Amino acid sequence: KSTAGTSYSLSSSEEFCVEFSAYREVCKSLESGSSLLNLDADAHLNLFNSTCADIMNTIAPLKYKNHKSVPEPWDTETTRALRRTCRQAERKWKKDRLQ
Repeated sequence: KSTAGTSYSLSSSEEFCVEFSAYREVCKSLESGSSLLNLDADAHLNLFNSTCADIMNTIAPLKYKNHKSVPEPWDTETTRALRRTCRQAERKWKKDRLQ
């Protein structure tokens, strides 16, 4: 799952085992499992995914950081003016084809 450049994923099989154990505990805690027996594979997968997401959000919720753009110290008004002048001269050279 990704949001604004922030993402998380299972990085090792140990984390997967922990989450799967938690999923099994949730399944056991439901009313004697009879409602789970009627679920198809997709429903089990959706239940597993939502349980894993709940566990991850509890253990390590996503944190959003605002990235501030810091101006480059070399990019001053003087350097911008010089680049503008250079581009103007280049456009004039291309237009006139002067050597």
